[in-house]
Amino acid sequence: FVYAVGAETGEELWRCELGGAVSAAPEYSNGRIYVGQQGGEYEFYCLDAETGEPLWQQATGWVWGSAAVDGGQVFVAAANGWAYCLDATTGAIQWRYRTAQSLAAEPLLHEQTVYIGGWGHYLYAFDRNSGEVQWKKQLSGGLDSGVPALADGRIYLPVGGNQFRCIDADTGETLWRFRQQYTNFNATPAYHDGRVYLCAFRGIGVGGIPVSSEVIALDARTGEELWRLDDGGRGCVVGKGGRVFVASMVSPFLYCLDGDGGQNGRADILWTYRMGNRVDESVPALYGGRLYILSSDGYLHAVK
Repeated sequence: FVYAVGAETGEELWRCELGGAVSAAPEYSNGRIYVGQQGGEYEFYCLDAETGEPLWQQATGWVWGSAAVDGGQVFVAAANGWAYCLDATTGAIQWRYRTAQSLAAEPLLHEQTVYIGGWGHYLYAFDRNSGEVQWKKQLSGGLDSGVPALADGRIYLPVGGNQFRCIDADTGETLWRFRQQYTNFNATPAYHDGRVYLCAFRGIGVGGIPVSSEVIALDARTGEELWRLDDGGRGCVVGKGGRVFVASMVSPFLYCLDGDGGQNGRADILWTYRMGNRVDESVPALYGGRLYILSSDGYLHAVK
């Protein structure tokens, strides 16, 4: 199901049943919801945001990550290895490109370029209108749950494995690497005011509790570590005043951190909120002064 609930009340407004599991956040644009599914039928859907009624569907194959929508185009990374560009109004395929292995992470859009990566250990830069490959970069691991972030012409790349990379958005050249042994950086980073905030974990991922997890703040230009928190989840978001919000994969806590950090390279925790359980692959979302997070306790939580 895709659910619509009131942001202020949590009251269910509508629900739409699809033919498979919805594994990633639906994408909203211009009164429409765009969402893929996996494990059942092969259709990608466009729904009316007010009613939940399907407006069109397109056979893309199973989809594990969110779509990216902009300028009348919908970019979809499919589990069958195809990268798609769909017309946002009709669902017609404008172009598609076949890669060697599954694509999982949400596409990243920047001006006339869309960046898509997956399990094949490559990041592709496509011309968004023609689908022509501008460049492709071989990586030390695959893109999966973590979605790249882009700022100031640089892509901050959460490749699965023990390397986090910063690459040039125009050329794919690696500008710096941050390495940490026995670590998986498969989580969505956030950028704010010259800093990049990333999550890392050790041990089992989805389906089990990792041994440990952490949040690490780096200098975005150099990759130098600024501070860290010995807990963390699958991704950070940054809000007003540079506050960093992150939930945990190993504890039931949601954290609010000072983006500047504390003393001796440690995080400065401003507050915590306790849920009924940890999170799996959910990243917090900010809207209207509230923080929304899906927990393994079975609830969507809204926190001021």
